[in-house]
Amino acid sequence: MQVTFSYLASLDSHISYVFQDTRRQSAIASPVVPQSSAQALLAKILDRACEERDFNSDYAKKIISGDFNFDRATPETVARIFRDADRIFALCSDANARLNMDALFSSNPRADVSEMKADLDAANALCEESLVSALANSERPREILRLFHEDRSIRANSLHMSVILGIETEPVEGLRHKHSPIHHDLYDKQGGNRYEATELHWLRDLFSSLQIRRGSHFLDLGSGYGHPTFYLANVRSDLKCEGIELMPARVAECERVRQAHQFSNVTFRAANALDVELSRAQVVFLYNPFPQEIKEVMKQRLCDVARKEPLIVIDYQGLFLGSAPQFRRMDIERSNPFQVYGSRELYDKVLLRTGCVLPPR
Repeated sequence: MQVTFSYLASLDSHISYVFQDTRRQSAIASPVVPQSSAQALLAKILDRACEERDFNSDYAKKIISGDFNFDRATPETVARIFRDADRIFALCSDANARLNMDALFSSNPRADVSEMKADLDAANALCEESLVSALANSERPREILRLFHEDRSIRANSLHMSVILGIETEPVEGLRHKHSPIHHDLYDKQGGNRYEATELHWLRDLFSSLQIRRGSHFLDLGSGYGHPTFYLANVRSDLKCEGIELMPARVAECERVRQAHQFSNVTFRAANALDVELSRAQVVFLYNPFPQEIKEVMKQRLCDVARKEPLIVIDYQGLFLGSAPQFRRMDIERSNPFQVYGSRELYDKVLLRTGCVLPPR
């Protein structure tokens, strides 16, 4: 869509608290000539945002010009781009809220409001594109991943983790995954589940608070493309982390990434989880990886181990162990969808002696 003066004037009149009179050419916007209304709109957003003391105009220029080559961005640069992007997203969100009010209470034609909202969405997407580009061209990717773990102000997600480590997951269209013929074949013959990455903020919350003994064996059953396994291995080099995945294509990709980033404490195996020896693990991770009939078998196997050995099970929404008498939930007050269960052996011999497996909030 080409920029028109009447369009931008209309936009200014409706969300003037975000896009004030910018007839003056700012130092940020002047080096580029926006090629679309989305870029023009983003230039105005950045013009306003760059008035803040800690907004870096160099990144703003790259974003509004569509020049997304960030030339081996350092962890510090990536952190800065995330924070700047947050300000842009917040301004776009405020503008959208104002447009929603205008649509209800003003005489402005709804078609005009829809057009403005579409450009706000496009400006947001343009900003996200620049962010992903910086991650794809980043230096020291494992340091950036540790930075995400340590800095809670950075709102990274599973896509960002995939880009940083170069994990090539199955293509997604909406909520339905488009699989290549090899994936269809594996689904038909082996009964694999649809892939769904674990959200990064869940992992950060979980592994920031969970106290795992040094040298423990972490086992991810149905590990997919390895997000939880890589994440924990990156922040706890003392642990032995293992992913078990039914579909060999996913395991091959995880192995490629493992070698590329020199994860020495990680292994992946293509295997049926029902054939895996569970007693050698001290921590088992389950992100709802199995169909219902497999769940019941796996639940019984975990209970059998729990009768004999201390065991921590990280269970998504308690789908496996919510009613298992051999386990006690240890994180009652936590809001993370992953619930942490300890075997009675663990609860009686470890929890009561040390005070907690999870520290208090």
